Amino acid sequence: AMGYTAAEGLILTGQGSTNDVTIKNDADAAVIQIPTGGTDVTIAGDLEVGDDLTVQGGQIDLRSNSGAVGKLLFYCEVGNNHAQTLQSQPHSASASNVLTLPTGGNSTLVSRVSTDTLANKTLDSDVIASKINATDLTVDASGDITLDAGGAEINFKDDGTAIGHISMASQNITLKSIVDQKDIILQGIDGTATVNALTMDMSDSGTGIFSHDIKLPDNGVAHFGAGSDIQIYSDDSDGYIKQGKGALRIATASSGVAVKIGHTTSETTIMDNFTVVGTANFGAITTSSTSVVTNLNADKLDGQTGSHYRINVYNSGGSLLN
Repeated sequence: AMGYTAAEGLILTGQGSTNDVTIKNDADAAVIQIPTGGTDVTIAGDLEVGDDLTVQGGQIDLRSNSGAVGKLLFYCEVGNNHAQTLQSQPHSASASNVLTLPTGGNSTLVSRVSTDTLANKTLDSDVIASKINATDLTVDASGDITLDAGGAEINFKDDGTAIGHISMASQNITLKSIVDQKDIILQGIDGTATVNALTMDMSDSGTGIFSHDIKLPDNGVAHFGAGSDIQIYSDDSDGYIKQGKGALRIATASSGVAVKIGHTTSETTIMDNFTVVGTANFGAITTSSTSVVTNLNADKLDGQTGSHYRINVYNSGGSLLN
């Protein structure tokens, strides 16, 4: 039935078994249908809205009647025929996930193929699939770069082969070369030359090889032995070699090699007992008045030769003691 009221205007009502309202075209094809007792409207063809379209139900379902994926086209202008398309995954993907638009200020969506700048974003391992594949990778920050590894390990690989890592276990920093008998090398530039400042030789139990000097400050002690058995240092006045236990031995790699102490014009002072095992040649001996010289047997002393020798012992004042 068709009616009219001043408030509602033209009214179409019906009580069909299928639809309350059916509008057909001249080919007797249903164009618009309202099911009996319902409020849904089915439009058989395309719907063109000349102005804004508001859907108060909160949901728009896009279903293709041709078997193709659902699409939503956005045109830049009414009279322009190029558009950007938002479409769903195909049926084979069995996709039912939800895409939620971001909050915050006005922004632009980014894509996998566009060139975009992301600011203040966090990418976790799930997002980037644990990898960034590139021929060369540059990390350039206007501020600091922080590496934060919850597993306390930073690993270095060369084309998939583990080369080394930095461990932060127990809040210690451990730098490790993983490949068997491969060294750790610290390099620098001196002028234009590359310098291996320090090489830690892993094929020799980690022997440290310095390319030049090792410098310690005054009273900076070089310790040798598990119990600091030998200590060598300078206090800005004198140099010291201190032996903690056992004998201090100054030896040569093989016999027949001379050991020389002092400069050609310097004096050598023995602060305690002096024992010679073997032969000692002296140009002159100066002792204190309380010093004792025993078991002295020289092949040549003061230019004397023969089976008997005279040994002159003088005190520090130059007086003859014997």
